[in-house]
Amino acid sequence: MSNALAVQNDRTSINSVAFGRGDNGGQIAPQNLGDIVRFAEVMSKADIAIPKHLRQNPGACLAVCMQAFQWEMDPFAVAQKSYDVGGRMAYEAQLIAAVINTRAGLAKRPAIEYRGAGADRQCVVTFEADDGSTHVYESPRFSTITPKNSPLWKSDPDQQLAYYSVRAGARRHFPEVILGVYDRDELSGAKDVTPEPRPSLSARLAAAKPHSDPSEPDEGFSRSHVAGEIEGRQEGGEGRYRDPDTSDHSGDVTNMVDAGQGDPAGSGEEINAEAPSDKGLDPAGDPGGNQSEDGHVDPADEREPDLSSNVTNLLAEAASKFLAAATNADLSERERQQAIGSNLSVWKKEIGEDHHDRLKKVVDRANDVITGKSNLNMAVKLIAAEIGAREEDVRP
Repeated sequence: MSNALAVQNDRTSINSVAFGRGDNGGQIAPQNLGDIVRFAEVMSKADIAIPKHLRQNPGACLAVCMQAFQWEMDPFAVAQKSYDVGGRMAYEAQLIAAVINTRAGLAKRPAIEYRGAGADRQCVVTFEADDGSTHVYESPRFSTITPKNSPLWKSDPDQQLAYYSVRAGARRHFPEVILGVYDRDELSGAKDVTPEPRPSLSARLAAAKPHSDPSEPDEGFSRSHVAGEIEGRQEGGEGRYRDPDTSDHSGDVTNMVDAGQGDPAGSGEEINAEAPSDKGLDPAGDPGGNQSEDGHVDPADEREPDLSSNVTNLLAEAASKFLAAATNADLSERERQQAIGSNLSVWKKEIGEDHHDRLKKVVDRANDVITGKSNLNMAVKLIAAEIGAREEDVRP
């Protein structure tokens, strides 16, 4: 027997679905889930008897039927009061009010009163529960209620204000009655705040493209660069290794010699494709002038000559703020980037146009943390070295 035939034989016959009579007349009386599923399948073929978003859609019809049977209402009547709003099921305000009247356990229908006029118009709804308790809901002023998509807000504002207040009052005092049920206005103003799924580390590494421009230095972690440093070579002949035979007078710092362009004279000078730099040299040319006794170089001593302490402090403060936003676990990746971008113009003005390139480096480091290309500790060390600040001033 094929699977299709097995499924067909397993379906509940439409003739076996019970039809009972109650206080409100005849109604469908399903005995199990199979009854409801079969009814939903037939309902999805009802054409003009149901709205377009339910036609040929048994799953959506099943959702409507489940609600209708829970509320003890006619599934077709409930279907006519349903809408597709942004891919979600919404219901007419009249239906929601009817559900509250019949299912909220009220001693009598809610009492509705109005106060004020025009933009200051308000609605006050009083609910008297079966247990004797009384609950009062007062709506906001008419002008502050948004959105107002229903035409009744213009043609019959008091009616729509009553629907709004009864629904809002039930959400406050009887939330279980309309749990998961929303009016069109509620969904039309809804915003999806579901965080975007974060790709795995392997996916991020696979998507990362190697730096292709040899004239610009690579930023962040590079596996090939690390391999080149260890093996004394790198693609393009730009790797450098430590020459153990060449050292300064203290023996604490070994000179770096460019692989493939070694110093034939054995002078021990560092040969670099870029312009030579005086960083780390004292007036006598001693490379140990800016080192501590243990050979550590303070990043603050590597500050470029034109970078004032005031600019350094501002850059460090900006970096701390940006890294704090980049590591905020309560925000999505996009929201973290927006938090950094929203304050960027202020920092540009504070730091000055001459140092925008350094500020851009700080922003790039923060974005690397957001996208997973770098971590916080690495970003702090890199930024501190690049702007000549202390790591504790950069760390958020």
